[in-house]
Amino acid sequence: MHVISQCYRSPMAFRLKLDRGLGPDVRRVLAAQAKVVASRLTGKDATIAVHEARKGIKRMRALLRLVATGLAPDHFSSMNTALRDIARGLSGARDRAALTQACAELAATTDGQRQLASDLERAKRLISQSPTAKAPASAIAAALQEIARFRRSVRKVEIVGAADDVVVSGLRATYRRGQKALAKARASQSDSDYHELRKHIQAHWRQMALVTPAWPDEFSARASTAKSLSANLGLDHDLAILAEFTRTAERSHAFAQE
Repeated sequence: MHVISQCYRSPMAFRLKLDRGLGPDVRRVLAAQAKVVASRLTGKDATIAVHEARKGIKRMRALLRLVATGLAPDHFSSMNTALRDIARGLSGARDRAALTQACAELAATTDGQRQLASDLERAKRLISQSPTAKAPASAIAAALQEIARFRRSVRKVEIVGAADDVVVSGLRATYRRGQKALAKARASQSDSDYHELRKHIQAHWRQMALVTPAWPDEFSARASTAKSLSANLGLDHDLAILAEFTRTAERSHAFAQE
C-alpha cells in the first residue's frame, strides 16, 4: 500500500482522509473551509473577520494546488481565481491591521528611544486615518456573495487519476516552486521576492498539514518548521509595507501642506 493511501480518519477538518476516494475528500475539505470563511466574515470584529477569512482562503488554494493535476485545467483555474479575487477584495483591511501590529511589535523594542517611539506613534495615527483602515461593509458583503458561489462550485469537483500520483505531484510542484522562489529572493534581496517566497512556504506548510496523517512525525515536523519560517517572513513583509506606507503618507502630508 502506498504511504499516501495510509491516511486515517482525523477529527481535524483540514486533513485528507482518503478513505472514500480523493474526489469526495477534496469536496469535503473545500466545503468545510468555505463554510468557515463565510462564518468568519459574519463576525462582529471586521479586522478579525478579514484575517480569519483570508487564512481559510489560503488553505483552500493550497488544497487546489495539491490536487491540480487531477482537476480539469479550466476548473482549477476558475476556482483558484475566484478565491484569489475574494482575498484581494479584503487585502486592504488586512494590510492596515498588519501595519498596526508591526508598529506595536516595534514599539516593544524601543528601549527608551524617544524619537523612534514618537515616529511609531505618528505612523499609527497615519494608519488609523487611512481610508482603508477598516474593511468596508460592501467589501465583506461582496466576499460573502462570492464565497457562496464558490461553495456551489465545490459540488462539481471531480479528481481524475490515482490519489497517490495526484497528491505526490502536487507536493513536488509546490516544493520546486519554493526552491526557485528562494533562489530568486537570495539573488535579488528584494522585499517583493521574499514575499513571493513566503507564499510558496505557506502552501507547503498547509499541504503538509493536509497529508500529516500519512506520516505524522515527519509531516507534522515539516509543517511546524514551514509555519515558523512563514511567520518570520510575514513580519519582515509587514515591516516593509510599514516603511513604504509611512514614506508615502509623509510625502502626501508634505504635499498637502504646500
